[in-house]
Amino acid sequence: MAYEDVKEHFSKGELNDLWNFIEFVGEIFPSKRDNIEKLKNSFIRYALVKPWPLGNDEEPEFFEIKLWAREYADFNYYIGLGVGLKAGAEIADEGKASFDLESAILSACIERTEQKSIARQAAISEGKRSLIDFLASHVGENPTRNDMRSASKLSFEVIREIIDTLKDNQILDMDAKRFIVSFDSERADALLFPKD
Repeated sequence: MAYEDVKEHFSKGELNDLWNFIEFVGEIFPSKRDNIEKLKNSFIRYALVKPWPLGNDEEPEFFEIKLWAREYADFNYYIGLGVGLKAGAEIADEGKASFDLESAILSACIERTEQKSIARQAAISEGKRSLIDFLASHVGENPTRNDMRSASKLSFEVIREIIDTLKDNQILDMDAKRFIVSFDSERADALLFPKD
């Protein structure tokens, strides 16, 4: 099981309550802080918020944690050690971790989503430019949809939407068999990439 992963769900609030015990271990045993920090970073990097994406003012129902078996064993070890230390020291538990692990996970999920969205928009923008160049270089020809897709790296649906928009704005004249009669690349560029 050393190379398998473990998946577990924690309801909202539960993960922070458990993290409180883990932080306590780090306070008592400074030598464990590096491992605890690595564990925290794994949680933040690989945990998922469910349901996702969240709606407006919606809170996560639970957090899905996926760890390597070794990390999961460390997680449970630190929780057990923290519970035992707190019980033995008879320290009052306020139930709040000083580090809000759940908020950090949520922020990481939002950031990953934004990065994917930015990357997707950049790919679409690059694909549009490639499609404009492709259409301009194939006036008087009958390119296939696969040719357009290979040139632009866009999906057939996005290509169809762009072609329809260009035709509706009389920028592209293409017959029913996709023969390109005429194409105004400057107007296409202005339409698909408007300047603010």
